[in-house]
Amino acid sequence: MTIMKGFLTLAAFKKATVWGTPVLCAAGDGLALSSESIATDPETIEDEQNEANGVQRLPDIGNQMFGGSIAMPARYEGLEVILAQVFGTAGVPTTVDTTARKHVFKINDTLEGIFGTLLLDRKVHIAEFTTFKWTGFTLRVGQGKRATLEMRGCAHGVNLNTSAGTNTQALFASVTLPANREFLQFRQMVIRANAQAAGALAAGDALLQVNEVTIEVDRALKTDDVNTEFGNRISEPTGDAFTTVKVSISFSKLQDGTGGSAAQYILQLSKAAQKMDITFTGDTLAGAATSKFAWTLYLNSVVFKSGTPNIQGQSLSPFTISGQAYRVLTIPTGFPATYTNALTMEVVSQRVGDALA
Repeated sequence: MTIMKGFLTLAAFKKATVWGTPVLCAAGDGLALSSESIATDPETIEDEQNEANGVQRLPDIGNQMFGGSIAMPARYEGLEVILAQVFGTAGVPTTVDTTARKHVFKINDTLEGIFGTLLLDRKVHIAEFTTFKWTGFTLRVGQGKRATLEMRGCAHGVNLNTSAGTNTQALFASVTLPANREFLQFRQMVIRANAQAAGALAAGDALLQVNEVTIEVDRALKTDDVNTEFGNRISEPTGDAFTTVKVSISFSKLQDGTGGSAAQYILQLSKAAQKMDITFTGDTLAGAATSKFAWTLYLNSVVFKSGTPNIQGQSLSPFTISGQAYRVLTIPTGFPATYTNALTMEVVSQRVGDALA
């Protein structure tokens, strides 16, 4: 008897080219998940006719809707492909030194044609989501923890493969994880901010003493577009509204001076825009390179909209302020050229090649 056990499972994702047609996943396509909540519950069309009986007759199958999220610890290497799918623009990475490569992910206006095949090895079968479209992600890191990445999306359909199908149990044995396992950790994070129109962010400039940061990207795709193209399955989701980039930072206490919590509260009240960057730098060198693994998020123009440091009895007053990042027409001073959108992300890893190729 085969029994699904979470600790024995593995996932995989590979870029596909035809909506509804799965591709074969192989070495290097693996994803190590901590959990997933992708619903696979096709709808039914209930029989509402009256036939002089108190019990309904059998229903018909309705729309086939599949979607949800996967969650995992954030790794410096191995998540480039799924992150690039949400941003929509990648390109061939530049060589930093020796084996280190810098990937730059930018928000594309559209995500048409960008999707892939997602696999979940449940041991009793391979859940093959034929083509899966990522609709957004949430990156969160709190004190004393590893960063976590939650990816959200929807699928055209699902096959439960054992010995037949594109990705069978036998073929899934070739799926492997990237060799580098270094994780993003809270202690490796530096977050800086100053006025949107001010000078370049510098070492030690406006360092925020936070205890949690959350970045949420939502591509606002229409995920329920069922028409005669596929009958009862969705067409490839496309943009239905503005992409939003939400930002949330938490402080353990309200204080003036160094640390920025009182200053950030004042800026939240005034709705003054700031530019920010958030950098994670790994401990381990990228092989023989001198450059370390790194993630850097550039936020061009952040406006905090809510958050109040209320008095809570005799204790300190922790508080969270939340807002949104926006695009700008002029690159902020000190930001790299072409980084004009709400969020641009750099990933330094050993992955070679365009993450969207």
